[in-house]
Amino acid sequence: ILLVEVCDMTLDFCNYCFDFDMVGLTNIGNDHMDVHKTIANYKNTLVRFFEGKTVFTAFNQDFNADFKEVASKAIPFFEYDEKLQVWGRFNALNAGLAAAIATELKIPKDIIMESLADFKAVEGRMNVYKINNASIFVGKTDNSDALTSVLNENDFYALFIGTPRANEEHRLSILDEAVKYNPEVIVLFPGLDDTVDMGLYRLNRLGYEGRIEVANSLDEIIALIAEFSHEDALFIGGNGQEAIIEIQERIRLLSENL
Repeated sequence: ILLVEVCDMTLDFCNYCFDFDMVGLTNIGNDHMDVHKTIANYKNTLVRFFEGKTVFTAFNQDFNADFKEVASKAIPFFEYDEKLQVWGRFNALNAGLAAAIATELKIPKDIIMESLADFKAVEGRMNVYKINNASIFVGKTDNSDALTSVLNENDFYALFIGTPRANEEHRLSILDEAVKYNPEVIVLFPGLDDTVDMGLYRLNRLGYEGRIEVANSLDEIIALIAEFSHEDALFIGGNGQEAIIEIQERIRLLSENL
């Protein structure tokens, strides 16, 4: 068995390079819109990719009827309801996908359950730490749908958002979702690029009336976390995998020594 993570920007290329038998779809989101242009185009590329294959999609996935029509076999998956160490319903759904594929491959249920129960979040992906009274949620959320899935699951006092590359202005739509959520504070920090000015312009244009802070260094981020650490929950995400991992590591060390 060869397990391959396929980027949504390279579906046609990967379909040419590999002869996949089974495909699991984690999600369709408002990502890489500079390539897809529209969700309809994105869906049509997936339809081409799924043709003749065994396809696993979430029970409530948009366009399931289109996918079922072209797949040789369409298998729905649901949120995994057994023990997990990762946080969030979106991760429970990802675990459900893993369990569904493993079941189709006839892997014994006890092995599936043990493997998923032992799995811990990888660097840069969503993890939760405790500092004083606050739960600090930290993980890469580089598109608006990813951020929305997190914001739907908790009540956050402050959102720390890493900014995108200068040529990826479409990713600033994550700030649209942040403003709709209307936290007390939004903190911008350089993520993939120092495009904080673009972020500030977007927040002002959207009419956000809460407190806006800019953190230009890890030390400034930590200082703001300390200031807000007596609130219930803080979220740190957005763009910049390396920046997110660095923040996670510092917060992990702090949480272990308090």
